[in-house]
Amino acid sequence: MVDNRYFFRINPFEEEYLEINNLGSSEFVHRSFYKAMKKNHKKRIESIGLRIILVLLGMLILSFT
Repeated sequence: MVDNRYFFRINPFEEEYLEINNLGSSEFVHRSFYKAMKKNHKKRIESIGLRIILVLLGMLILSFT
């Protein structure tokens, strides 16, 4: 049984883009995954930092009352 999760068909526009930029489809997919994973990691770090800042701000306001 063939697993089709990792197979994709490129349309003529995508094929033309890859040829113009001298990229292979595998290389393009790997770069796209890397960018997406890096973006997710950055969002996670920013959300953790925001939560820490909010907690510290809340503690500061609570200490004034």
